[in-house]
Amino acid sequence: MNLHGERFISHKEFIRYCKDLNVYTYESELEHFEKIGEMLPVARVNFPQYSYWQVHQLYSIQQALRKNEAPEYLALEDRPRYSLDFNRTTADIDAKMRSNFDALSFWITMYRLERQRAFANVPDKYGVKRLDDSRYADYRKRLRNHAATVVDRFGLGRDGLYRFLHSLVERYESYRKNERYKLADDLRQDIFDLQRLIEIRLCDDFDKISDELRRIYTRDAATTFRHLDISVKERDYACDLITRVSAQSSSDLEKFGCQDWSFTSEDADALLGYCEQEGLGLLLTALGGMSAVGEEEYRHNFRRVQMYTNLKNALTSYEYLLKSLGEKANFDIG
Repeated sequence: MNLHGERFISHKEFIRYCKDLNVYTYESELEHFEKIGEMLPVARVNFPQYSYWQVHQLYSIQQALRKNEAPEYLALEDRPRYSLDFNRTTADIDAKMRSNFDALSFWITMYRLERQRAFANVPDKYGVKRLDDSRYADYRKRLRNHAATVVDRFGLGRDGLYRFLHSLVERYESYRKNERYKLADDLRQDIFDLQRLIEIRLCDDFDKISDELRRIYTRDAATTFRHLDISVKERDYACDLITRVSAQSSSDLEKFGCQDWSFTSEDADALLGYCEQEGLGLLLTALGGMSAVGEEEYRHNFRRVQMYTNLKNALTSYEYLLKSLGEKANFDIG
């Protein structure tokens, strides 16, 4: 169930949405959390209504209750001393965070409605709808206006947008470490939508956003953000593997009087760029796959045959790379 872009949903829809993400709740629990002031509906029209992002709020409250060791057998109404205060718990979704999520939800709604409107009357050619230059310029202008409206309405400046992005990235990484992959995947879409808002409002592209996260916060936060894009992740992994292996091999070869051939990160990036240009992108995928084997998240998904396949693809790509370089140098390599 994909409810991103729906600002308000009924409590029954919200319960189903949470269940899809392996966060289980029921009406009486939601009523209890509302009664003690911990999780309030975003709207009320005859019945309580929630926003999709409140699944993260619900999960945080449930985790905080477990840390407080509230006995599972107690009825909810018998747990007054386990009532939570957001200023004292790990939930960290305070009034400002709720406002930020509401701003993001508002942006998602405006963006998707504008996209539907822009492409509604565009003829379908070969299963693809494409805006001409004039329509595309108008479409981008309206998106910039929508982005400005959201930022102004919710008081989100540059610092606020990056602070919110960093908090989402940190939460995403926490979910992954705790193997809450469905929640992480759900939050991943929020991060992409917020990235789009930042790009349109601040004119910061993907690399600039990554650099700002590294400058303002940490290298780890920037890396987590970058690796949400699988193509960027593959390239970063491949670049890292080339530099590490070349450095190790170079030190061994120097013992035999061979010339240093270690790669800097710039050298590796240039090599991978050449591979992409020459249609040898398989090398990036193979090297990235070899590096991914070591990650805890993926290790249980890899079988030995997959490791061998990545190695075979890397060697095959390396062979074609040498042939490509040889042809450009007019060198006969057979």
